[in-house]
Amino acid sequence: KGKKLTIKAFKEKPKLPENYDLESWASLSAAVTAILTKQASEASFEQLCQLVENRCSHGMQESTLLKLSDQVDGHIQQVVRGLVGRTPDPVQYLEVAVEMWNDFCSQMTRVRDVFVYLDRALAKGAGGSSASSMHKTIWEMVLSLLRKHILNHPEVLRKIERGCMDALGQDRRGDSANTGAVRNMVRMLTSIKLYAEGFEPLLFESTDRFYEEESSGMMAGTDLPGYLQHCTKRLAQEEKRVDDYLDSCSKFKVIDIAQHRLVGQHTKSIIDRVGSMLLSASRFSDLNCLLSLYKRVQAVPLVKQCFLSYIKSSGLEIVQDSDRAKEMVPRLLLLSSQLEDLVSKGFLGDKDFADVLKEGLETVINSKQNTPAEL
Repeated sequence: KGKKLTIKAFKEKPKLPENYDLESWASLSAAVTAILTKQASEASFEQLCQLVENRCSHGMQESTLLKLSDQVDGHIQQVVRGLVGRTPDPVQYLEVAVEMWNDFCSQMTRVRDVFVYLDRALAKGAGGSSASSMHKTIWEMVLSLLRKHILNHPEVLRKIERGCMDALGQDRRGDSANTGAVRNMVRMLTSIKLYAEGFEPLLFESTDRFYEEESSGMMAGTDLPGYLQHCTKRLAQEEKRVDDYLDSCSKFKVIDIAQHRLVGQHTKSIIDRVGSMLLSASRFSDLNCLLSLYKRVQAVPLVKQCFLSYIKSSGLEIVQDSDRAKEMVPRLLLLSSQLEDLVSKGFLGDKDFADVLKEGLETVINSKQNTPAEL
């Protein structure tokens, strides 16, 4: 018979050498330094991972986390301090900040890879001490450190925000803009929880100011149908802009500000100046545009009122034309057909406008005592 192989656990847990804490951390610290200075590490990746696992398995998880935090903290402090007093040009400063952020992400990802065993232990909530419970992952820890040092240097944050706002303004004006840099900075500010706190209010303020100035200038012109097309184009651009390089959480507010400034504050002026003209000329595409924009700002009742007034004025003009009384019925039927086209093509068959048409025609027909019978 063959012999059975039995594997038994050690009666006592293997002990590490007395100086293992110092020696193992010296190797790990040297590796972290090499990563942060873009140098090659003397120890292999496998050796470093084994050192981290050994330390965590022998009760040195807390010590490892604290030492790593201290070393990375010093590096991040130095990097952020290096951004102070750099170029006053907002666009160039933005490029410098993007380079810092890209280096940070690359370096901290490599550090996390080395300390992956510790990272998984943190994610599982192992350790239970106050220091380890502060952060769920190493990535969360380094982001917290970056946030701390950027807040300690307000000039850095202010220049980043200004650079982003300047690039945003250039993009809105149709000039060449480094929107990729803005996208990177938005990701950074979102990651370190400074987007909603500082960047977003500036974004809303600049959006409001830009579209208030633009709409006021364009409304002074005479080509209001062209202005409606411009508003539609602008709002589509703004939606794409948020999708491309701003944070999605800002989308609703940014679009709301833009459409209020472009359309909302001018609804009565626009409808008074071009409503009847668009209807009488049967400019279906412009009416489509008008209706779409007014739906955005909850101003459709103004369009309906304009349509109703147009029906009444056009119909009453026919009914009250005594010189062409014999032509009244065919003229009213022709008007009705034209109005039905406006509803189906200009207002896309909207039931509310069909009801307005019915109401308007009934008013016209009932305005003259013998008109209903003739019709």
